[in-house]
Amino acid sequence: MHRLALTGSTDSSAILWSVTSGEKLKSIYAFNTITCLVYVQSEICIITATDSGKIDVWDATSGTNLRSLTMFDESYTAMTVLGNYLYAASSDGIIKIWEVCDRDLILKFSLDRFNHDSNIELILREIHCLVAYDDWVFYGDDGINVKAFDWKSGIVRKFYNHVCESGTTDAIACTDREFISSSYNLDTAKGHLNVRSFPNGEYLCSLSDDSTNKISSISLTRTRNGMVRIVTGGVQLKVWDVTQLPRSNKRSSNHEIVFKTSYIPYYLKDATPSEYDSSDADDTEETSEIENEYERTYIPREISKSSSFWSSCVIL
Repeated sequence: MHRLALTGSTDSSAILWSVTSGEKLKSIYAFNTITCLVYVQSEICIITATDSGKIDVWDATSGTNLRSLTMFDESYTAMTVLGNYLYAASSDGIIKIWEVCDRDLILKFSLDRFNHDSNIELILREIHCLVAYDDWVFYGDDGINVKAFDWKSGIVRKFYNHVCESGTTDAIACTDREFISSSYNLDTAKGHLNVRSFPNGEYLCSLSDDSTNKISSISLTRTRNGMVRIVTGGVQLKVWDVTQLPRSNKRSSNHEIVFKTSYIPYYLKDATPSEYDSSDADDTEETSEIENEYERTYIPREISKSSSFWSSCVIL
């Protein structure tokens, strides 16, 4: 039985590979640059999305094109599947949700028509990443916060993800217990990971070392022995093995954390309705005060060093 990998590229090709042998099993041509793709197991189909706003549904066995639809005016930038629901985002800040039924797409939600039950404004910016959990959607864009909304109830939340006035969130990953988002400090050119409990968003800690630059993709899983394994891609590809994560923001010196951690109280604050308000300048001064009461340094395993370009792949 083959272990399979699915890739998409700027040459408009989606390729199904055997992980075991490295053999190319099937190739699909989408006629536009593929920016996102997913496999829907229940429907045995591949869905590709392109920089033209077009989405295609393919039979995973034969490679036959089943549907070709234009769903966005701009390029797709992020896509994920949860059960029979497809979640996708675009460079103009729109998120749409479809039900995948009989290999067809039935629109269930569009962020540009979202009437949310909150006084928090969702400003439409280019979206870089998203994850879904139950009815919640968490996403990162060109703002300083991670945003979250319940697409059925209309509840909206924001979480600080940067301690400076500007920044982008390029990657998010989650398990049923925690979600991790990438953050990047423009002043130091260093990246780190912010860890929050999932799905309520309580800030737990931040993970970093002295050599990680911008992180553009994250994969998060649990090993058989309960260890949290994080793989990050960007300028470097690294594996972070975590024996234990804090379960709340009440710090304790008894946590056995095997990498460098920091505790940044700024991330405990409620995010402001606007991305940045000059009247909060006094509050931002405290962001440089990073507490490291239970810091232990461990350089994560670095798989390979990049040269001069960014990784733009999704780690599965």
